[in-house]
Amino acid sequence: MPDWSARILHDLNEILSNEGRRLVHHVDVRNGWGEIHHVTVFALIGQSEAGVRLEKAIHMIVGNVLDGVRHTVKIDWAEPI
Repeated sequence: MPDWSARILHDLNEILSNEGRRLVHHVDVRNGWGEIHHVTVFALIGQSEAGVRLEKAIHMIVGNVLDGVRHTVKIDWAEPI
């Protein structure tokens, strides 16, 4: 399996410029049943802070990196303080 976690994180940092490193800190890609890959993106901010832009960027990048591969995407948002 390619290093999809690193590629997704790299591409997110590219598209989000300088704010990427402070918004997303880890990506986990696991094999699931039926050759479905489960992607979890760990965000450093809460969903209400992120707005739609970050969520759309995550789904777009994961879709581009895993092109043609069946997958799910879960965003693990930081808890509000």
